[in-house]
Amino acid sequence: MVSTPRDRAASLETALATALAAADMPALQAVATSLVDDSLALSASVPLLARLVAAVPSLPEPVAIAVAEHVLVAVGARVPSFEAEVTGLREKLAAVYEAQEGWAAAAATLRGIPFDGSHTLSAAYKLRVQVKIARLYLEDDNTVEAEMFLNRAAPLLQDADDQAVALQYRVAFARILDAKRRFAEAAMQYYSLSQLPPGTTAEVTADQTMEALGFAVRCAVLAPAGPQRSRILSLLWKDERSRRLDSWAILEAMHCQRLLPPALVATFAETLAPHQRATLADGETVLARAVVEHNLAAAAALYVNIGFAELGELLGVSAARAEETAAKMIQEGRMKGVMDQVDGVLEFDTGADAKEAVLQWDAQIASVCAELDSCVEAILTRHPEFALVAANGGGTADAVEHAGRSRV
Repeated sequence: MVSTPRDRAASLETALATALAAADMPALQAVATSLVDDSLALSASVPLLARLVAAVPSLPEPVAIAVAEHVLVAVGARVPSFEAEVTGLREKLAAVYEAQEGWAAAAATLRGIPFDGSHTLSAAYKLRVQVKIARLYLEDDNTVEAEMFLNRAAPLLQDADDQAVALQYRVAFARILDAKRRFAEAAMQYYSLSQLPPGTTAEVTADQTMEALGFAVRCAVLAPAGPQRSRILSLLWKDERSRRLDSWAILEAMHCQRLLPPALVATFAETLAPHQRATLADGETVLARAVVEHNLAAAAALYVNIGFAELGELLGVSAARAEETAAKMIQEGRMKGVMDQVDGVLEFDTGADAKEAVLQWDAQIASVCAELDSCVEAILTRHPEFALVAANGGGTADAVEHAGRSRV
């Protein structure tokens, strides 16, 4: 006797219930294969597949992963017929991977959702999931993939009314800037997050805003020395909350343009994240480079000029390294100065105000000299005999002295 489609659907429903109750992985995979077979009417297969997908979180993790992955492979090219079920299954499977801290696997599972080919997924859903993928890749230290998905999500932000997702986007964006060592920009992003009023979303608490402020200070310290970093340091230093941070000492020292002692730098280094302790191509750490540049900028406030050998000793580096750092900072417009490589001297540009003061001093000296010349000319005009004394080698001073004796 040939079974009818209704009989087959009923048989699969019974088999599914039995397999779910026993968490029988092979049986569940067999049922799933039958459910996505094109010989079974969608009116029967879709509800049963939806029931299987809904039960995945309640299965033991190994069974849930095996069954979910089997379904995704078995569906194959029929994804459009089971779009909602497959999308839901990918979210549930990603949640299982995330619970196991399998960040890359969770992200790869979610990125299989047809964001571009689907006409049923809302813009809000696409924004939420793409931001989620970016955050998962960040947990896996994969900045490239994280940035790609964050860029995809960016156009959807303008129509988003979910503050929680918008906040997650901003946090992910700040983390990407931080990971890419664009520390000045990252510091401003973190500081902006730290200013959110607690309660803006469930994730915004006083502790979270203080944590964001701490991240802002770390990034500001690691940023390249120059006017931009000085403005950020000033902003952070003026924030009363910064005084409660462990990094307050180094923040204050940098803002006040003090030379950083090694002990203070070593204490701050312990607070850095692994990527912030990375060694650069020249063999120097990010922090070491930032400290050398800061101390060089601080030296500009203490010295008018300094030899490269003395500068290297001051910075704790070789004379060649000091010269190279100074040249780079001057070239990039982060410090004003002139380098005399012949004499091995760095002359700091003390700024427009100091230049104006020097010019005024020179003008005053020139004015005094001009007045003195006028006085001498008047004396010689009235007493021509003084000119004879000067002509005989006595000079103007002797002539004036001779005039004094003559009067006596």
